[in-house]
Amino acid sequence: LFFSTSFLLFAVLELGRLVRTLAESVRRNREFARMENELTQSRIAVMLSQIKPHFLYNALNSISALCLTDPLMADQAITSLSNYLRGNIRSLEQRAPVPFEQELEHIKYYVRLEQLRYGDKLRVVYAIGATDFLVPTLSLQTLVENAIRHGVSPKPEGGLVVVQTERGDG
Repeated sequence: LFFSTSFLLFAVLELGRLVRTLAESVRRNREFARMENELTQSRIAVMLSQIKPHFLYNALNSISALCLTDPLMADQAITSLSNYLRGNIRSLEQRAPVPFEQELEHIKYYVRLEQLRYGDKLRVVYAIGATDFLVPTLSLQTLVENAIRHGVSPKPEGGLVVVQTERGDG
């Protein structure tokens, strides 16, 4: 009787511990799913914040005007816009920093589209000394976009944006 009672008590205690462990595991899984959903929403928000409606309208209007005056250039602009949008959508899948070269290629599509709008007012120089490093996805676009919007755009004569990398000590 003592052995049976002890075994039953032990089994009940172990069952209780198992239920608590299972409940904690379910709670952690729900928390993980919630955090993963928040991360996905944040990535979508970042991507959408990079595709400003005003930028799209300007790009499409520039392409529309080119269709009448320079169809070959319009075709190139459509390709740049397509590649630019593809890069932004691809950024949603990126969970880790990306190679700088990938980010640089994405920026070049963006700059080509902005040059349609600004013409000779926007000059961009790429002084790339180092490429073998990683950057957060879409981070370079933010820098270049701000340089164009706040540095070049307000000036009637336009301006120069320099994208430069170099290897430093350490």
